Amino acid sequence: VSNMLPLLKRGIGVHHSGLLPILKEVIEILFQEGLIK
Repeated sequence: VSNMLPLLKRGIGVHHSGLLPILKEVIEILFQEGLIK
């Protein structure tokens, strides 16, 4: 989680099957809102 925060702050999201379900959901919401790519 702490490794992802710097990327998310820069608008970069990582989504794969190894993520915790709650992290996947957060990434999907941020992507839908246009906050990450």
